[in-house]
Amino acid sequence: MDGPVHNPLEMNTNWSNITDYVQSVQRYRSQFNDYFGGVITDRTIKEALVAFMSALNTPDSPLTYISKDKLMLCGLLLSKVGKSSNLWVV
Repeated sequence: MDGPVHNPLEMNTNWSNITDYVQSVQRYRSQFNDYFGGVITDRTIKEALVAFMSALNTPDSPLTYISKDKLMLCGLLLSKVGKSSNLWVV
């Protein structure tokens, strides 16, 4: 999980910046309060991401069959959109 965060072609950031961002958004603070007792750290953010990714199990989805090159391109495009609009793409 750390690879995409630190990779300059993907998120190009660090967990300190991500933690600061999550702490700055009221909606996220509220959700972390409900699920993690208000604790927002890189560990709890990673736990939330793992839960989110686990819910994305879509074995019959067309996305399952996208080639690695196309998937990488989609990831790069999404990360660029996320950076330009101040949104985190996960």
